[in-house]
Amino acid sequence: MIDNIRFNFKFKHDENWLAKQKINLSLREEWSSGKAKGFTGKLFLNNDTKTLKNGKSKPYLLIQILMISDKETKVVVLNSLRKWFFDKEVIGDFNKTEFKACLNLISEKLDVPEEILLGAKVTRVEYGANLSFREEYRCFYACIYSHFDIKKKCIYGDETIEFKGENRSVIFYDKITEQKGKTFSAKNEKKLNNVALLLRYEIKVKKISGSPEKQLMSYLNDITRNWDLIADLWYGELNKITFVNNMNPKVYSYLKDAKIKPIKNYLIYLGMRKLGSENLRLILSDRIYTRTRKKTSDSLNEIYEEFNSMVQEEDFEKLFRVKVQEKAEKLKA
Repeated sequence: MIDNIRFNFKFKHDENWLAKQKINLSLREEWSSGKAKGFTGKLFLNNDTKTLKNGKSKPYLLIQILMISDKETKVVVLNSLRKWFFDKEVIGDFNKTEFKACLNLISEKLDVPEEILLGAKVTRVEYGANLSFREEYRCFYACIYSHFDIKKKCIYGDETIEFKGENRSVIFYDKITEQKGKTFSAKNEKKLNNVALLLRYEIKVKKISGSPEKQLMSYLNDITRNWDLIADLWYGELNKITFVNNMNPKVYSYLKDAKIKPIKNYLIYLGMRKLGSENLRLILSDRIYTRTRKKTSDSLNEIYEEFNSMVQEEDFEKLFRVKVQEKAEKLKA
């Protein structure tokens, strides 16, 4: 569930700690001022294999070290814990047990007592999960309408919708497309997208202190202690989102390779839903000759009923809520 994160902690290091970390993290000194010094390094899961078969770097945690004095040190850790722990670009998500194991491993590799690491302050976090659907559910994006708190809606291409707030964002995007050239080649990405949709639903918090997550995620030990509540919060965020029921797999399949007439009829259906029957009646009575009014009305009603019967067969919002709830329960393990 937890993905990208930024946290920091302070501790009193011994005289050998920095020397060990210079080797372990390949530290580079960035600046110095009197006794204070700043270093940057990379923590790999395995220092013996830092690259993938394609020559690209394996996931790593970026480590920033501030030597405040001879004995006091501040450490900042950032990047994707999920990718780092699994040592590759992955489509799976942390459950509670795996997340605790990840923190334990970071404590061990940084040679920092676990109680100090767990007391680290979290300043930024992303949490969510990947949800698997059949390919025809790709039209689900068309049903995501608005967010109660976050008014700015951004649409990127055909595969990403983001409700973008100043401090907090809610995002839905196609994970297979996002992983093209990483986990999947462009060729395999196209094949996979033709048979499945791997939709990622996540929440990005840029500043914990001013967010609903503050009570649950201010420190790393808060996250481990409140893991189940965080999963519930992720699911509960859907209550703030308005979905519109104007598309489903049956309509999507009907329109996918359609010519112009079915598409025109679908647009007529959407317009009729928007207008309502009374407004439509007024438009027909005002603008269409009496002798053709009934024929036109019957024709439009036939179009409306055809699409409405398809739309009513499956409720995307209900389906999506069930998927998210099942995933949230699974990640509590």
